Amino acid sequence: MNETFKFKGKFAKNLNAKIFNHWGDLVYESNEVEFEWDGTHQNTKVDCAVGSYVFQYQLTGFDGTVIKENKTIFLIR
Repeated sequence: MNETFKFKGKFAKNLNAKIFNHWGDLVYESNEVEFEWDGTHQNTKVDCAVGSYVFQYQLTGFDGTVIKENKTIFLIR
């Protein structure tokens, strides 16, 4: 059981991560390579609803490789 959603990038030089709710509203954004999202809205600190979210990121490796992906994550309380 995870209390937070986090990314720990050993080969990542830069990372831009965004999490959107199912309406497409941005609920979290970070430019930190090792970020943690606790399931709250970043601006209001209110708990986000249980459900699916889109995790969108762009990662740049130390070798210059760029990876862009969208993944679905699930928030369960």
